[in-house]
Amino acid sequence: MRHRDIALEPFSARIGALETLRNDIDPRNAGVAALRKAADELDATAPLYEHSATAIGYTALAELLRVCAQLVEWRAAVLDACPEAERLVRAARERYKIWTAEFEGKEAAQALLAASKAVLEIASVKEVGRILDAVSMVPIPVGVFREEWRMRIPNRNGSEDSRAEACQTNEPPLELAVAFLKFSIDGEPAAGTHYLTPGETHDLAIEVRVSRWPDAAEVLELRPLSIDPPESHAFPVFRLGKPVGPAPFIITGIGRAMVKFAQGLNARPSEFRYAAHFEPSVSEQPVTVVGQRTLRIEAFDFKGLQWTGFPNLDAKLLSIREHLRLHTAVPAEDIVNALSVLRVIATFAGACARDNEINETWSESRFQNAIRGDLRRAREIGSELDEHSHVAGGVMDLAYRGICIELKASSDRPLKIEDCRRYAPQAAAYAIGLGKRLAVLCVLDSSPKVEGAFPVEDGIGLFPENTSALPVYVVAVLVQANLVKPSALSRKKPTIS
Repeated sequence: MRHRDIALEPFSARIGALETLRNDIDPRNAGVAALRKAADELDATAPLYEHSATAIGYTALAELLRVCAQLVEWRAAVLDACPEAERLVRAARERYKIWTAEFEGKEAAQALLAASKAVLEIASVKEVGRILDAVSMVPIPVGVFREEWRMRIPNRNGSEDSRAEACQTNEPPLELAVAFLKFSIDGEPAAGTHYLTPGETHDLAIEVRVSRWPDAAEVLELRPLSIDPPESHAFPVFRLGKPVGPAPFIITGIGRAMVKFAQGLNARPSEFRYAAHFEPSVSEQPVTVVGQRTLRIEAFDFKGLQWTGFPNLDAKLLSIREHLRLHTAVPAEDIVNALSVLRVIATFAGACARDNEINETWSESRFQNAIRGDLRRAREIGSELDEHSHVAGGVMDLAYRGICIELKASSDRPLKIEDCRRYAPQAAAYAIGLGKRLAVLCVLDSSPKVEGAFPVEDGIGLFPENTSALPVYVVAVLVQANLVKPSALSRKKPTIS
């Protein structure tokens, strides 16, 4: 009797990846974030398969989608005359070389290799659509879980025993595969980018599935690889002993991890990729590794992080920075400059919510004077702050190194962060006039309040404005002012229903 279940979750991820690829064939589309999200979903679902060939196909496609995302970014950047566009296609070629080296010997990835070989020779943006089309046409098998494969054989009493299948097959042994199911740090599942306190040891736990265990093997070694200097970190080498019972095997290990030095606030995360092999070396090799086997680590001392002086605001700015890094084509330099502005404005918003520094209705010009003064006094900004520049047929409020700072003041009714979205197109238009993909919007709400303030970090949002092939991202900060006294809230008359 055979019993098999179709793996619907990976199948849905495959369909989503196909739709995204097909959509981005049109040069007017640039679903960069969608491609990367599809890659993450494929990586997460690949280990669900018992058959390593299927898992390899999904893992290979996931990494190839990241290459395609860089190509789509490059095409959109070239069409929009963005500076430094060629860095994206160079990165795509180098990433593709690494991908080719990893999967060129894998039968399950041969069709993907053939469909994508033009990446190395790409010279024109018109070739991007052809590559996406070719990759999207490669068939990837529908995943099947094989939970039972047994024959029912009558015993001497006439009843049936469940025994191993008696028939012999000519199928070759399953390819050796190690699937990374889960990383956890200090008992918590590892996030897409995980933050560690530098100089402190942390528990790093790992859970893997091994498709089968070679007869001659005694130990499975999982070793971290990184481009960072070895003296900057100490991540564990896991040595997992031979398990007992039937395959596949679920094995766990735990060790101590430490990043020895803090990273610069503008540095990109460190990546630690685990490779696997069996010992002794005479054991069957190589081992195919599938799933999310890469840890992305940022070493920050949150206690010592003083961007704004408000930990909740610092955490929100970090999350916005991470999203801009991973899911947009915004140059790193522009993200750094925007964060310099956002630190000052978020500090202003935090002080207003904490001390009700603005306890009356303010005009937009008065608000601009206050923000301009705080930005001017910031050491890293100072004289580089521009005011009332003529751009895109209009006059900007402020700008810093080409990052537009649009200011608005409202006093007619209390606002939430979503209400600020109506101002985002103006900031985006100025950003395009400056040749940028990022702008800052600051909105003052000095309307009389009858309800208490909401958490100040909820007043920071990121709005993508689809003005062309690549969106312009507007980071909005809502400043709550003219707050009601908390004692007045307890004197409100109850509503009778």
